Amino acid sequence: TRIDGRFGYEGGILVAAPVYGLLEKLMHPPSWEARFQTMIVVTHVMFMSSRDLLEALVLRFCAPHPKALVRRVEGRSETTTSWSADDEREFEVQVARPVRELIVSVVAEWAARRPGDFGQASVTRRMLDEFVGRLCPAVGLSSGSKTVLEALGKAASIAHARPSPGSAPVPRLVGGPMSLVTVDATEVARQL
Repeated sequence: TRIDGRFGYEGGILVAAPVYGLLEKLMHPPSWEARFQTMIVVTHVMFMSSRDLLEALVLRFCAPHPKALVRRVEGRSETTTSWSADDEREFEVQVARPVRELIVSVVAEWAARRPGDFGQASVTRRMLDEFVGRLCPAVGLSSGSKTVLEALGKAASIAHARPSPGSAPVPRLVGGPMSLVTVDATEVARQL
C-alpha cells in the first residue's frame, strides 16, 4: 500500500481515504471515474448518512467563486482579488459548470440505484426536490433536473413493479395462517 498524502493506493487503485477525501475525489472532474462514482453511490451508507452526502453535494454545487484568482503571467503565478467579466465567464465555463454537471450525474445515478434513500416524506427527498426544482434551473441545468427525476421515477417504478412470470419465486408459508412471529426465517431463506 502506497500512502500519497491522505490517500492510500494499492496497484494504482484508491483503497483508503478519509470521508472528505472521498467526497473531494468524487466531486473533482479531473479525477472523476465512473467506477468510483458508482462505488460511493452504492456504499456511502457504510460511512455517512444519505442526508450528509446529499448536503455535501449540494454545498459543492452551490460553492461561490473563490475570493482570489491565480493567473499565470509571463511564467509566474500572480494572485489577484479583482475579477473581470471575462474571468467570471472563464471560471464558470472551465470550473463551476463541469463540477455542477458532475454533481448532477452523481445525484442521477444515486436516484437510479438507491431510490429508497429519497422516500416521499424524508429529509433527503425534500433536499432533492429543492435541488432539482430550484438550484439546477437557477444555474441553467434544467435538463439535469429532468435527468435526476427520470432516474428516480424509473427506479421507483421498477421497485414497486409486480414480479413478472419467470421471476424469482416468493416464499410459501405452509401450515395455515401465520404471523411474522411464527414464520421460520430458516425456511424462508431456504426457499429463496
